[in-house]
Amino acid sequence: MKRRKSKFRLKSRKRRWMRRKWSKKRNRRKRRWMKRKWWRRMKRRKSKFRLKSRKTRWMRRRWWKKRKRRKNKFRWKWRRRRRWRMHSHRPHPEISHNVFREAQNGYFR
Repeated sequence: MKRRKSKFRLKSRKRRWMRRKWSKKRNRRKRRWMKRKWWRRMKRRKSKFRLKSRKTRWMRRRWWKKRKRRKNKFRWKWRRRRRWRMHSHRPHPEISHNVFREAQNGYFR
């Protein structure tokens, strides 16, 4: 008995194809636009038409690249750490930090 092809796979393949098509279309539109705007074309060819700023020249150094890569590697960790910092302000159960509330409750009387 011949096995029927799954509809899902066909559909997913079609979606993939469509996505690729759309992206190609978008790129083509972009390219056309770039052609129309001659000054953008100038901007694109940085090395010929525009003197590079000192910063970019400085950033081309190898140690800077390495540092940048290292930083990017840990970026997700920073995000996570920030979340921990924001949500970890639970005072210790024995020692309460909220003095004003304690004063209102008559804690110190």
